[in-house]
Amino acid sequence: MPNSNLIGIGYDPIQGSPVCYTGDCHMDGFKHSVFNLEYTSWKPGACTNLTVPAYTQLLCLPSVAINAHTEELSSISQLRQSTFNAISTSATIYGWGKLEGFFASYGYSRQTTYLAETLIEKRQSIFHTTANITFAKLTMLEPMMQLSDSFRFVIEHMPCCSYDNDIKDYIISYIFDYFGFSFVSEMLLGGTAQEIITIDSERLTELKTRGLQTQHCVSPGYVFKLLGSITTISNSTTTTQEEFRKNLTSTKMSQLGGDPALVSGPLANWIETVPNNPSMMKFKVKYISDLITSRRFPNDSSFK
Repeated sequence: MPNSNLIGIGYDPIQGSPVCYTGDCHMDGFKHSVFNLEYTSWKPGACTNLTVPAYTQLLCLPSVAINAHTEELSSISQLRQSTFNAISTSATIYGWGKLEGFFASYGYSRQTTYLAETLIEKRQSIFHTTANITFAKLTMLEPMMQLSDSFRFVIEHMPCCSYDNDIKDYIISYIFDYFGFSFVSEMLLGGTAQEIITIDSERLTELKTRGLQTQHCVSPGYVFKLLGSITTISNSTTTTQEEFRKNLTSTKMSQLGGDPALVSGPLANWIETVPNNPSMMKFKVKYISDLITSRRFPNDSSFK
């Protein structure tokens, strides 16, 4: 199954981008694989005939679920809350909880920096509409899985035994830089269709004073009506929607997962292709340090 190889991959939350509005940032923070993956044939009757790694479990959702919403970002405080919400729902560390502790670091990611510059320097307001299609959940049973040759090599050749600058440099260069300090142990698979539009903030204020209700002009039902049937009831007239649209300074649509060739077609057609090419939408991670044990490295006396 496409992207099932992300299970067991190393991850650095400091470099990651859980707040990702484009495909180019989707893989930020992911490193080399910590585990050796062996693919096995899937059981008949499952929701897919694609293979998944051994010692993992694919839990198929009863039906494809669609969740669509729109956010208006007109201030740094709104951007901060949006970023905080995305971090809270995108990644979790077992034994610690949500990645909220890394919020300050994520504030410097290229995605949030771009949006902050759009709000402040360009004096633009941003509307971000997203439709998430969830398909299945893939989890791993790491005690039964073998570590990758590269990760095992790095650990076995780590200098011993007192902590000094040599060991510090080795850990940073060969463990954190190559593998991060956590690994993906569970992930939700599916697809995302989204649109980001910008409009001059002063012009938006003017339109609102004239009675424009932006929640109708950028509702998921309106934004995706050309892509298929995510329907919402709108009280706004077509004329009002067109007036809002003609004042936009930029519009960008993108999709993650599914068949990229169907990006401009009906959304229903694209949804049908998501199970054959799902992307990782949410994930949980565990600490790499939990893997450095005497059971994993029985011949290394420093781990006893």
